Amino acid sequence: MKTLPLFSKIVILALLTLCAAGAVWLLCRPGPPVWRLTTIFHIGSIIYPAAVIDGTSSGKGTIEQPRTVIALISTPEFREAVVGTSEFQQRTAALSRRLVFATLRPHDLDSNYEDVEIDLAAASAADCLAAYRTIARQIARRHAVLLDENAKQLQTVIDDYRERSMQLKKWEDAAIKPDDQVSTESARRKRDLGAAWSESSERLRRLEAAKLSLEPTTFPPESEVYVSGPLTNNTVRLSAIAGLAILLCVLVLTLGLEVRSPGRWAART
Repeated sequence: MKTLPLFSKIVILALLTLCAAGAVWLLCRPGPPVWRLTTIFHIGSIIYPAAVIDGTSSGKGTIEQPRTVIALISTPEFREAVVGTSEFQQRTAALSRRLVFATLRPHDLDSNYEDVEIDLAAASAADCLAAYRTIARQIARRHAVLLDENAKQLQTVIDDYRERSMQLKKWEDAAIKPDDQVSTESARRKRDLGAAWSESSERLRRLEAAKLSLEPTTFPPESEVYVSGPLTNNTVRLSAIAGLAILLCVLVLTLGLEVRSPGRWAART
């Protein structure tokens, strides 16, 4: 190698580098293309009757706390249910099951307490949407049960206060009859019944108004769900080529030092 001219050394080095880069490009094949889905769904609202009755707040809350929903989606059991019941395409089903199980991630949003973002990847855009439909179905079904329980509880309280208001009104009307002689006791009793009826009616009004705030958990339609792809993973190729580039720099540096060494020795002699 030392007897070869400098130009020949450079040509040989360039050819070896090109051959190595070609081998890396052919042998280190990229991973299969994947698609990524990102969307945000809104957790529905329930009403806490006790808070409405006390008048301390609107009594409105989420069907489930966002952190509870995030913890649920993050469990292996939920992911298994998603990949096991999603209708993936036959040719990409095996890869999509692995990808969805490994990449499904829920996130909370600081900008909106009632929203949760989900992020997943699959082997095709259709498989991304299939997994999304399954997730939406699982969460919506779970929240529908909780919302129905809350609506029944709220309606029971409303019916109780409506019956109570009607009964108080009857007692108030019957407190003093036309032929009764007005007395201090009867007037006080009528006043107390009137105050109780007013309070009960106000609570009933607040409860019926709060009932209008009940809403189910909603997911955006598929046309509004963002799916990006195909995304190709070239990590192995890029890492190998980066290693070749470092090796090439070392060889060039060594060659440069070799070229300069004879000149220095000639100058000293």
